[in-house]
Amino acid sequence: MESNIVLDIIHKAKENGIKLFVDNGELKFRKKKDTTIPASILNDIRSNKENIIQFFMDDISEIKQDQNHAIKVGTRPSKIPLSFSQERLWFIDKLQGTLNYHMPIILRFKEEINVEGIEYAFKKLINRHEILRTVLKEEEGVGYQEVMGADDFEISYVSTQEVQLESLIKDLMKKPFQLDSDYMLRANVLHIDQKDYMLVLIMHHIASDGWSMVVLANEMQAFYKEYTEGVSFKFKELPIQYADYAIWQRNYLKDDILEERLKFWERSLSNLEPLSLPTDFPRPLIQSTRGDHHKFQLDKETTEKLVALSKQHGGTLFIILLSIYKILLHRYTGQKSICVGTPVANRSQEEIADLIGFFVNSIALKSDIDENTTYEDYLKKLTSQVLTSFKYQDVPFEKVVQRVEKERDQSRTSLFQVMLTLQEEEESDFESEVGMESDKVLGYNNQFASLLYDLDLTALKWDKGLLFNITFSTDLFDKATIIRFGEHFKELTKSILSAPNKSIGELNIVTKEEKNELIKDLGEGVSTIVYEEASVLELFKKQEKQHPDNIAVICEEEVLSYKELGRKSSVLALYLKQKGVEKGTILPVYVEKSPQALIYMLGILKAGGVFAPINKMLPSERIEAILEELKAPWVLSTKDCVNQLPESFQAFVIDEDFEKHVNKKLEVTERLEEVAKDDLAYIIYTSGTTGKSKGVKVTHGALCEKAYMWKELYKVDENTKLLQMANFSFDVFIGDFCRALLFGGQMVLCKVEDFIPERLNEQIKKFNINIVEFTPGVLVPFLEFADRNKLNISSLETVIIGSDILSLNDAKGLQEKYGNKIKIYNSYGVTEATIDSTCLLLNDYNLNQKSNVPIGYPLSNTHIYILDTSGNLVPKGSIGELYIGGLGVAKGYLNRPELTAERFIKNPFRAGETMYRTGDLARWLSDGTIEFIGRKDTQVKIRGYRIELGEIINQVESYSKVVQSVVQVQGAENDKYLVCYYTSPAGIESRELQANTNHCVKQIALTYYT
Repeated sequence: MESNIVLDIIHKAKENGIKLFVDNGELKFRKKKDTTIPASILNDIRSNKENIIQFFMDDISEIKQDQNHAIKVGTRPSKIPLSFSQERLWFIDKLQGTLNYHMPIILRFKEEINVEGIEYAFKKLINRHEILRTVLKEEEGVGYQEVMGADDFEISYVSTQEVQLESLIKDLMKKPFQLDSDYMLRANVLHIDQKDYMLVLIMHHIASDGWSMVVLANEMQAFYKEYTEGVSFKFKELPIQYADYAIWQRNYLKDDILEERLKFWERSLSNLEPLSLPTDFPRPLIQSTRGDHHKFQLDKETTEKLVALSKQHGGTLFIILLSIYKILLHRYTGQKSICVGTPVANRSQEEIADLIGFFVNSIALKSDIDENTTYEDYLKKLTSQVLTSFKYQDVPFEKVVQRVEKERDQSRTSLFQVMLTLQEEEESDFESEVGMESDKVLGYNNQFASLLYDLDLTALKWDKGLLFNITFSTDLFDKATIIRFGEHFKELTKSILSAPNKSIGELNIVTKEEKNELIKDLGEGVSTIVYEEASVLELFKKQEKQHPDNIAVICEEEVLSYKELGRKSSVLALYLKQKGVEKGTILPVYVEKSPQALIYMLGILKAGGVFAPINKMLPSERIEAILEELKAPWVLSTKDCVNQLPESFQAFVIDEDFEKHVNKKLEVTERLEEVAKDDLAYIIYTSGTTGKSKGVKVTHGALCEKAYMWKELYKVDENTKLLQMANFSFDVFIGDFCRALLFGGQMVLCKVEDFIPERLNEQIKKFNINIVEFTPGVLVPFLEFADRNKLNISSLETVIIGSDILSLNDAKGLQEKYGNKIKIYNSYGVTEATIDSTCLLLNDYNLNQKSNVPIGYPLSNTHIYILDTSGNLVPKGSIGELYIGGLGVAKGYLNRPELTAERFIKNPFRAGETMYRTGDLARWLSDGTIEFIGRKDTQVKIRGYRIELGEIINQVESYSKVVQSVVQVQGAENDKYLVCYYTSPAGIESRELQANTNHCVKQIALTYYT
């Protein structure tokens, strides 16, 4: 309670222009000459004097002084050591240069200036502050300081024009400092026109900091007036120079003291991970120095509410802003642990208050965010963490980096990649940057400031509220993204103030306008297709009547016309009815890819049954488990495959000789079984995390809707000749049937052994194939082969890429070589939403500055939502989980009510509808397309196979001799494979484990390492 009272007094004093500090155990204050201390504040200070002193001595001590901290001038060694801060910048300069550590002061004078006066002012400055004429030398790999004289300092004078100004300033900023020979300050006078000058001052951070810039500006202004107006300014003699501070710092932070403080930071920053902000452009391998800035404001009323909230919880305005910043970063990244840097002036000693030099220190504030925690509880915890961290603020950042950072990443700053600074200003001129601006003197610092962090948020408290300036990397972010970031900061602030007792997951960051854009403009498919048919059977029947003799399906030497396929499937439907099959009866099909598979599929649907293809590549245990779950009266197979079925099911097989058993007295009828849109059409089994496959239930209506969507998207018709590539048990096989045979086209079945480029080329040429869906792992080698051998594949008009991730390099290569010859679509979909949900035509799409190939826009009758872990819409650019709504959403999982309830949930944006939670991470890009980021869980795709790593781990660890295992994906984009690492006290060889577990993953290459 006492600390809250003390903080309240310190806040009130600060708001009235009074700064409290402790000097040698005594409470003192600083204020401007014309500032009057209100009697109420003075009484509070006197009444709580001892508590205030104790607070500064024991807690966050903005001005913490004791005998050990006093800096005195001592004997200087022949080689003056670098301060810890200097030492780190010196190393960075040797490693990669330090252009981003150039600090500008840029002033434009709309009046005549006295160049001699400016030279006089700078000579006085450089004489007064040794650090401005200090160079950094090296001996045997160790840096040291050497102080030079001021006589050789010169000001550059350049005549220029307005059109050349920006380019000239950028060139001045880019000129590197030679740290072993240059003055650490450059002054350039640019003469633009009569009564139009610009003063460009560039300091190196190794000799300066933000506080120093103000000191420099104030003293330069005074010395300039001294020369031009004859006004004498007598500054207090500087008690020490920066070199004395460096010597003191090295002596003060002895091993024991430093080690104790470093242990705190080591604990505080354990398990630190870099902040993975979603960027608009790929991150450069070497951190960029190019930046821009954006300003936004919080009004006075909002600011006062934030201050009141901070006092209520014993914190500070800075901690409140830090909490908002961290929550917003959490929402943008999805990361629970967020680390933000903040600068501390590190000028606790009176001796260095007016000294130019690199004193500022940075501290890393790491904390975890739990979306189920209320904001108030989070604020309390964060306040405690921050106050504790500030007790250790005197540890040089460089030493913390050395202790905590395991590996240097030149694409990012160490420890943290975002910064927050709070400045308090009593003056109402919020545009003032160094205190020299006026009607005739304009500041341009922000326009040319160098960049140190991905995001650097500075808040200035002034009499109209809070002014924020975000400096950001233009190599990472588009300005529109940063403008949105500012709006989200404001919206989050509003949400917190309206209900601070809400859980963090309930807080809102999206504006009403943006919410409407995300749901309507972006999330809904480009068109809505209206169709009358309840089932694809009606569409097939139309084609059967219109083109009875046209070839429907080809598989090697076997050919079926529409009439033959229709007749055989109708005979099967009749036979199934004779066997007692009713509407909704599930019938598994266990065959090789063949025309027989299509006969079985259509026959089952015509009989009103539910088609359930079984993947022959699955291990026998999995096949048996699926058949047990289906509890089907019959299994449709062929004589070649029946013996591969589990023995207990071989007696219940219907094979290709079914026609022999049909009752000849019954006439084969054209009448179709009446099915409704909500009736099940098929069940497709996909991988499961527990080792148990999931049967996805898809309706006739969902499939029929997709068929019409494909017709509109790919313009399929009676001229379509489709090469069918997918495994018979995949839903893409059903999709290919729709694209080829529901609108009069032709379907050519391609066996796995024909996936090699030479065989693919033969089939495309032989059958004049004009449309095909490939995985990238098959497509890219084939087209490279075709290009390399100058093959004629002119019949190929449309290529669909699906079932796996297309790499950016491969996509660019496809655009370059085939962009003007073949329509290339990148599609995305899941079985639970009926095959395809989004698509992007790649041909003319600009992939420059993209990190990944987008998966496109929502397809017709499809609704896409990207939500955070609490179910909130995430803004454009932020990463969240992808949800799919619309007519294609499946009916859930067979016999898995709990999993169905978890993944198929109520659509909060469309009453009465369901949406599917995919487990895929994605984000909206600024152009309205969707970028696929990866899996949220452990599921991966390899060569089109969707695999749960957890399932394989369960299988491996089910072997009695294995204690623990980890499975990882390795290999290049188109040649991925799985690697299993395992521990075994029995010392088993990998080949033994492989022999006992290959049955569960025989379709994927899996390598074992002990």
